[in-house]
Amino acid sequence: MRTYTILSAGLLLCLMLMAGPGLAAETSLALAESEQTKAQDPGSNEDNDLMAELGADYADQGTDAIADPLEPLNRLIFQVNDRLYVWVLDPVARGYAAAVPEPWRESFDHAFYNVATPVRLVNNLLQGRPVNAARELGSCVINTVFGFVGLLEPAKSIEILRPQPPDTDAGLTLGTWGLGHGFYLVLPVLGPSSLRDSVGRVGDVYLDPLDYVSPWELALGLRAEERLNAMSLRLGQYEDMKESALDPYTAFKDGYIQYRQRALEADK
Repeated sequence: MRTYTILSAGLLLCLMLMAGPGLAAETSLALAESEQTKAQDPGSNEDNDLMAELGADYADQGTDAIADPLEPLNRLIFQVNDRLYVWVLDPVARGYAAAVPEPWRESFDHAFYNVATPVRLVNNLLQGRPVNAARELGSCVINTVFGFVGLLEPAKSIEILRPQPPDTDAGLTLGTWGLGHGFYLVLPVLGPSSLRDSVGRVGDVYLDPLDYVSPWELALGLRAEERLNAMSLRLGQYEDMKESALDPYTAFKDGYIQYRQRALEADK
């Protein structure tokens, strides 16, 4: 039974680890576009929502353009990633969502976010934002001690720790230092990225505590749970964005660059 459990967890982890980062980016883009559309026209009907999303996808192509010398290869990888999500990852996430109540999944999401505090803390320091770094540290301590390792978020009720600093990573740190995206990449299974953000991913690996958990079976299981849980909270967002776009590849490319630009400017 133990061998079967380890093999099953390993298989699930392989899928989650490969798809998790890309999926997180894609669902974050969908969420950002959805919130932006609602803020502009909260009473719009379905047709107006569709037009608003298409406008968001294509209106700013000139200002947010990025070099795409590998477009033929990127498009091929995009299609492979799409099939993996539709045929494997989405059904697994939906099954998980049906089995685990949403309040539990939200608490798990809070806990994983709390564990990843070192990533955000260090990058805030590197970006010259000590106040944000201090808030990240304070929130982590309060939520860990009084929030059951982050399952709850009592820090949100403490005035000095508000507002919660925007999420950040090493790719955004490189951006604050003046480095551009370079060129666009669609990573196999990982999804939308750029040369700059791909380099940043490597740096963040060394800051994430989950990558230092021992034994390795436990680390794999925790990482798989993190990715699966995150997907279960964003079901349908990827499909909505893809279906609303005339050219999904272009929509995701432009959406990714615009999303990263907004994140870069979030705390200026």
